Amino acid sequence: MGKKILVVTKDIGGGFNTLYPVVNLLRKEGYEVTVVAEGLSLKKWMGSGEEVYGGAGKCDASLMRYDIEMADAFEEVRPDAVIAELGAPIHLAEVFALGANRRDIPLIFIEDLWGVSSRSKAIPRLVCSVDDFGRFMATEQYSLGGDTKVIATGNPAMDALANVRASDSLQNFLGGVYTRGKRIVVALGQDESTTPMLEGLVEALEQEGNYILIPRFHPKWLSDPSKAEHCNRWHSILDRAKRGSVLWLNNESTHEILTLSHIAVSIYSTVLVEAAILGTIPVSWMSPIGQEKMAQALGGLRKFPLVSTGAAIGVSSADEFLSLVPKHQTAKSGAQLRETTRMVPSDGRNTERVVRAISDLLSR
Repeated sequence: MGKKILVVTKDIGGGFNTLYPVVNLLRKEGYEVTVVAEGLSLKKWMGSGEEVYGGAGKCDASLMRYDIEMADAFEEVRPDAVIAELGAPIHLAEVFALGANRRDIPLIFIEDLWGVSSRSKAIPRLVCSVDDFGRFMATEQYSLGGDTKVIATGNPAMDALANVRASDSLQNFLGGVYTRGKRIVVALGQDESTTPMLEGLVEALEQEGNYILIPRFHPKWLSDPSKAEHCNRWHSILDRAKRGSVLWLNNESTHEILTLSHIAVSIYSTVLVEAAILGTIPVSWMSPIGQEKMAQALGGLRKFPLVSTGAAIGVSSADEFLSLVPKHQTAKSGAQLRETTRMVPSDGRNTERVVRAISDLLSR
């Protein structure tokens, strides 16, 4: 019988997308894995055929669940290790992470972005970070005590990008006469900082005209009734688009859309990293609220790391966007491509490195 691992998730990006490939490979390696899920990740796990601990359960309006007793889960599963997602805001994963600490059960964090371990008060035994800069941040965070091991493995979710290909129908549409000669821009929403980003982006595109803007708001905000005021504001901003087209592609994969787009604009989203890997120019739009939110989410960072290395473009106004961002994907410089490759591990083996690190930890 293999060792038992308890996995706790809430979101899609840093939760299901990051940990689904890890769970699959752990099972192939002989580990017994139990998944505890809430939030948007719950539906994804159940849709994949996973027998989630506690089933669908009961979630509140924000999709958090309170029907699982952590102590009962530990008693029933008796895990040899816990992998806790680092969602924002962190919830059930934090309960289990702190519970693992109290029981001296090895706790593992698998980061999907730089500095996200800072969201948890628990102390991990192992941190798998996205790259060397993330490894440096996590090492600094846990340098005052304990025996936390930090390894740069890359984000397992990025392994799937090697096989991304837009469907024939999407290729025919976005690559057809409708889009010819137009700048295709994907706007990737996040939190409150989406508002100044979207205002500036629409202002810039309206100055230029002849564009297609594809909005992709964060599903966590779209599904939360308490966020309706923000979502309505974003729609009203999009109503200002007169010299171009706003195109809603709600049933299409964001990854597929990115392969056919020129520009991807967000604040500090993981999707900016994915865009860089897929060959789309990533743009991090900074504002005072954007800096504040990024600092809270990414361990104090106030500039997106890909911008610092030249792998992405940082802007804070419509004028900067128009002067700094090339109109077409083919204008992406060789230097940007080299920095993306250097900065972001995307050789398709991130999951292997994570599972190897977990195996090393549990074989001590």
